[in-house]
Amino acid sequence: MTHITHRYPRTHRVSEAARLLNMSERNIYNLRLKKLHPSKRLTLITTHSLNRYLTEPLADHITLDHKPTLREACQLLHCTRNYICKLEQSGRLSFDRTNPKLIRVNPTPLITLLGGPVPHPTLHSHTLN
Repeated sequence: MTHITHRYPRTHRVSEAARLLNMSERNIYNLRLKKLHPSKRLTLITTHSLNRYLTEPLADHITLDHKPTLREACQLLHCTRNYICKLEQSGRLSFDRTNPKLIRVNPTPLITLLGGPVPHPTLHSHTLN
């Protein structure tokens, strides 16, 4: 069985970006950073756009070789488990429930919510059966 590795864009809340850049949240909003809005109240900033202003760049993606669990999806989107379930009920995410205790999130809609895929150089080398 061939495993496809998924690369998820790494994001930060505005308050975390302000702490990293040592400036106020208002100044973060004024910078021309790529902002994502997975919901009305949540604003995420991609690490790729933050790296222009950092002296030591951060990793701009998170690599997983499996479908993320609910906990991992919460960490990627910086939100709660209830919000992930609401996204699933509204149709923006989909789950794989292979067993009642383990719920995995399909990666494609999750990557879309995070602003699109990170280019993966070996993605085209995998064959789908």
